[in-house]
Amino acid sequence: VDMTPYINDLETKPTNTILNTGLYISSDDTITAYYEVSNTNNCDIFSLKGTNGLGYEFYIPLHNNPNFYNHTFATNPAYASFDIVATEDNTEIIIYTTTQVDGHAAYTPFYITLNQGQTYSCAWTGANYTDPSTHPSGAVVVADKPIAISIKDDSCHNPSGGCYDLMGDQIVPIDVVGNEYIAVEGSLNATGEESVFILATENNTKLYIDGSATPLTTLFAGQTYMYDIEGTNTTYIQTDKN
Repeated sequence: VDMTPYINDLETKPTNTILNTGLYISSDDTITAYYEVSNTNNCDIFSLKGTNGLGYEFYIPLHNNPNFYNHTFATNPAYASFDIVATEDNTEIIIYTTTQVDGHAAYTPFYITLNQGQTYSCAWTGANYTDPSTHPSGAVVVADKPIAISIKDDSCHNPSGGCYDLMGDQIVPIDVVGNEYIAVEGSLNATGEESVFILATENNTKLYIDGSATPLTTLFAGQTYMYDIEGTNTTYIQTDKN
């Protein structure tokens, strides 16, 4: 289904505003679905997770590498954000970020209420917004009714050259995340810093790489660790907590 004619009804902007941009898809049997930003350049596919995407508590996985800044434009600037959609009326949501976001200070929980299909985009769009240190990585979102969250990191710069690309997906709540993953290397240039980013959802989470008995690092809930996977076909990632 070509959604281009309805783009202004689908994009959740501006930030820090309750909007009616939720997209609801239903069927009478099992399906798969994804949302594609199908520009010639700077495109991506957001795979929709169905019931696995619904939950009550989420940690926001956005990278924190300063080399992967947002290449921006005079019009339609490229932001990093997370966008929440409610599935039921009167959904009470608490948001806690360790960075300043539009309308709210860091380390200060704030509250929003959404009805079914309503959305809220959380990001920093002020000074230095292209710097990943200003992105709400590791933010916590807790709701009293099922919600879904999508993230985006628009026009993310590749340090090995002039390329930049949209990255985004619908994420899953903490009761769906796991503690065992395999990352497959792609085809970036050798200086592209091809990486995985591991986000902890519990304190004192130990990270192990490729079966090592010694943890590479220990993370607190909401902390992100970058691990470079250049030069390896696959990387086995294991943690003692999800």
